[in-house]
Amino acid sequence: MRFLYLFLVGVVLLLSPGTAAVGQVLDPSFAPSQLTSPGGGILTTLKQPDGKVLISGSFQLMNGQASPRLARLNADGSPDLTFRTRAGSGPSGNIAALALQPDGKILLGAEYYFGSYNGAPAQQLIRLNPDGSLDSSFGAGGTGWRSGSIHSIAVQADGKILVGGELSSTFNGQPTKGLVRLLPSGQLDATFATGGGFVNSAPGGYGQVRRIIVQPDGNIVAAGQFDTVGGQAGPAIVRLTPTGSRDASFVSPLLSYAFVFDMVQQSDGKLIVGGTTLTSQANGGSVVARLLPTGALDPAFARVSSNGIVFGLGLRADGSVLVSGSFGSLGGISRFSLARLSTAGTVDAAFAAGGGGAGTMMSVVELTNGQYLVAGFFSDFGGVSNSGLARLQANGAVDASYILLLETVASGQLVAQNNGQLLLSSPILTNFNGQAVGSQGYPRFHRINANGSYNSLATLPPAVIRTNGGNYFYNAFPQADGTFYGTYQNTDSTAVVRRVLANGTFDPAFAAAELGWSRPYPPCCAGASNITIHPGGGVLVAGTFSKVNGIPRTYVARLLADGSLNIQFAPPTSAVWQVPSMGVGNTAGFRHAVGLASGQTLVLWNDANRSYVARLNPDGNIDNTFSIGSGGGPSSVFSIIALASGNILANGNFTTFNGQAAPFGLVRLLPNGAPDPGFTAASAARTLVEQPDGKLIVVAPGATSQTERLVRLTTTGSFDTGFQPVLIGNESFSPASAFVYIQPGTNAIVLSGDFTSVAGQPRFGLARLANTVLAVRSSASTPLAEVFPNPAHEQISVLLPAQPTGPATLADLQGRTVRRWALARTTDRLPLHGLAPGVYLLSVPTAVGIVRQRFAVE
Repeated sequence: MRFLYLFLVGVVLLLSPGTAAVGQVLDPSFAPSQLTSPGGGILTTLKQPDGKVLISGSFQLMNGQASPRLARLNADGSPDLTFRTRAGSGPSGNIAALALQPDGKILLGAEYYFGSYNGAPAQQLIRLNPDGSLDSSFGAGGTGWRSGSIHSIAVQADGKILVGGELSSTFNGQPTKGLVRLLPSGQLDATFATGGGFVNSAPGGYGQVRRIIVQPDGNIVAAGQFDTVGGQAGPAIVRLTPTGSRDASFVSPLLSYAFVFDMVQQSDGKLIVGGTTLTSQANGGSVVARLLPTGALDPAFARVSSNGIVFGLGLRADGSVLVSGSFGSLGGISRFSLARLSTAGTVDAAFAAGGGGAGTMMSVVELTNGQYLVAGFFSDFGGVSNSGLARLQANGAVDASYILLLETVASGQLVAQNNGQLLLSSPILTNFNGQAVGSQGYPRFHRINANGSYNSLATLPPAVIRTNGGNYFYNAFPQADGTFYGTYQNTDSTAVVRRVLANGTFDPAFAAAELGWSRPYPPCCAGASNITIHPGGGVLVAGTFSKVNGIPRTYVARLLADGSLNIQFAPPTSAVWQVPSMGVGNTAGFRHAVGLASGQTLVLWNDANRSYVARLNPDGNIDNTFSIGSGGGPSSVFSIIALASGNILANGNFTTFNGQAAPFGLVRLLPNGAPDPGFTAASAARTLVEQPDGKLIVVAPGATSQTERLVRLTTTGSFDTGFQPVLIGNESFSPASAFVYIQPGTNAIVLSGDFTSVAGQPRFGLARLANTVLAVRSSASTPLAEVFPNPAHEQISVLLPAQPTGPATLADLQGRTVRRWALARTTDRLPLHGLAPGVYLLSVPTAVGIVRQRFAVE
């Protein structure tokens, strides 16, 4: 053990004055990371004339390689690698509609929050070249389709494009009324108008045009969820003339609340529709129906009842129909979300007789060899594990030889452990670098070795069982020493705070403190939103409680090291942040508490409009010497971080803070709460961590929504030119989202989150950079303090080069203050009782500047 700490000290001291800064690169000694979970499913598919199949859905990786939400498969179901290369980072949002032009170009319609394709700005409707690259010549001009998802695209013989989606959508700022037509260039076709358009008069007014078919005579059939079109009744399906006016010769037979999800047209002009509650019980209560060219129900087609919903239809060459959806029976016969109907509408007993799938099937594509691709939201099919895509034999039996692995990045946050390990909180992680990892109910924590290899699943005591069945909720808050603090709900209005040892058992030396709230709640919360070690001693608990061990404590309390209530900390019940109801809105309510080394506590809370901060003295009373003034102003929401220097960082959506310009929403506050005029941030910070020297490692926004940059800011807020920025990318989901940490022992930068590349190399959810983040100094900098013995045990002796001008501060390698002492002379002894083993940085302001020294505690 002594050798280990001597080695750590040697490594730390090698990072000594005069060392030159070098570029940040991935650490080759840290295992390349691939943290994944099963893909989120396939939304839609489209078969091309050449037999290749387009798929879109919520996936980031295909067979272990970065892949966008959009992919193309060869005729045998294998990935089309050329398409993947040309698509690059692909769409930044889910694609819900696909269509193919005669020239092979591909039209894509997106859901909400879509903004780019392969890093280039793009609107919700885009066109790709046949190879998957973006066709930049296609564009709507203006704002394009907005305010709702696109669900259907159809191409006319003259090249014009029909686009349907949510009825509330707009196009170039004007209501779409559910359906618009575009010129081949992507511009709006002013010759097409649907009058009053599509309307759903049901409560809430939600509705959509889900499918569009262009008939040989140029007429247009649209189906979905609506009840009137052009001011006249037309429930769920309507036929329009080529100019968009209502074709009165077509009359819908469907119920006013019917919802058509898919529609196909036979060669004789008859239409087959699938959805939910299409016809009345008198007409069979069908979820699949066939309509005559007049719109009337076809009496020759069986009434297909079901206990679920039909999402997809596929018309085969022989006239039979593939039906996919979410159901357990179809036409009175047991079928699990997949079936085939005869030309008369009866269930084909010869198809899928050997079993079905579990989950929701969105579509079925018949391959050129007679097999089928089934796509949707499921994790297995016929006993074969998959992630939303399965291949079937001609008779419907699953093809066990076909495995196309679709995955997403299993993002999570880390707590760096004092022993060099990393503790990852990720309830969705199922595979770590290709290794299946164990599972435990939420919350779920995984221990990762210091070299990036997987260690084990951290076990926690189970939740408390409710008397009427089920489990109560609990929260767990991991600590750097390997332990956890947890709040276990034990009744509908109480929870207990427990300390969990690294071996997964409750600590018998920590008394269970009971948190209580005013009225019973269902088992959804455990009374505490945050538990941290208070630098001033004990444990800081913040949450929605109003009592601790029966004693009034509203939203924030301090426990002693043994778990008993710190009765000396008693905030006044009249404090503004203790008001039970603070208005409405997503930001309203108490949020966070931060302990300070001085023994004081910062509380941050929000009303319906903005964030506020107050400081409490060790006895809980409000410290009136602290004020943020007007703060970030109206509509400002921010978080706070206590710095080792005693200053505070506020990071949010403001551009000024108490009158001082802060264009990037990052400001440093002095200990009294006023903005620090000596700090002007050069960048916004999505997440950040403080180095022991006060510099900030910042995850900053990138050039696109799919990228971020890792940069370092100096103590004045300017960019540190000695730190080469690192690009963090999300090649298939947007936005990229990374958290940054400093790993104890290695002094390295560690990243976790939703990303697929770091510094240009594939990394999925976890990465470590090789270079130290500890700052370097020139040979002309302030002299070091002398600390001995080193390594230390119970205390250290300190020799300063000049008279101290302020308190000594001790920080761990994550920059968190763990101790503070008042010094009055150049030599002194400082107690270390209770410090966990590790490497620490001592900082002391003196007459010649701030002096520092690193030392180890055994």
